[in-house]
Amino acid sequence: MTPTFYQGDYVLCLTWPLFRFTESQVVVVNHPKYQTIIKRIKCIQQISDNRSYWLVGDNPQSTSSQELGFVTQKNIAGLVLLKIANKR
Repeated sequence: MTPTFYQGDYVLCLTWPLFRFTESQVVVVNHPKYQTIIKRIKCIQQISDNRSYWLVGDNPQSTSSQELGFVTQKNIAGLVLLKIANKR
């Protein structure tokens, strides 16, 4: 997510939001292949009662949306509320 977030930065997350996620929000994701990552919601797809999220990084060289695939709500750990920059 560089340049928005850099390695070593801390984030404050809302882990159980009382609202639905919306496009352009930044979320922490527990991805089965890539572990814990931070991505931005690009698109939301509703299939029956399940919502799936298409995620993108702010850096064009980050893991692509195609590699991630759609992510389900259960894989989203929280909504990023605040960034605390690491002293570089």
